[in-house]
Amino acid sequence: MRRSLYLFSALLLSSCGYHYTPQDGDSSRSYTVTVPYIPGDSDATLNNELVYQLSASGHFRCVQSGGDYILQSKILSDTKSRIGFRYDRDNESGRIEKNLLGVEDRRAVTAEVSLLDTRTGNIVAGPFEVSSNVDYDYIDPGSPKDLLFKSQSIIQFSVGQLDSYEGAYDDTARLIFRRLAEKITTGLVNHLVDDQ
Repeated sequence: MRRSLYLFSALLLSSCGYHYTPQDGDSSRSYTVTVPYIPGDSDATLNNELVYQLSASGHFRCVQSGGDYILQSKILSDTKSRIGFRYDRDNESGRIEKNLLGVEDRRAVTAEVSLLDTRTGNIVAGPFEVSSNVDYDYIDPGSPKDLLFKSQSIIQFSVGQLDSYEGAYDDTARLIFRRLAEKITTGLVNHLVDDQ
């Protein structure tokens, strides 16, 4: 019974906080960094991607508090613009109609990032802006005929285009924030590690 209690206590204490052991990085050169809440990142997707990318680099170890550095970030803009169009088609006759439908958008996110040294209180990197974008396609909500097709009809869409406008936009979050986190991590590695 006593042995089980020790094992349970050890397991409980070791499961708190972020943990990552670099596989090929030099752990003697790793820095501890805290990644607090990011304004504008309502579902913490960018926060999670930053923790993952920083830890996976092998140069940083993310901690909940008390790190050597604090990575201060905020999302400055999250925009979308229509970049792809097609003409609507009559399902019965196959004739092209005159109304133009949007079928592809570009989502662009810009974040401001700075790295604060917790010992001195000075900003050691930044503030600098980092941007990323991703293109995605969808079914235009203005054309319900796209969703109403006969079972023997051939659908002239890629798999990605069969998602709704809102669903396709939401699906881009993880990819765009992963790309943003990769750029931020690369910049921090270049600044802190390569300059040492």
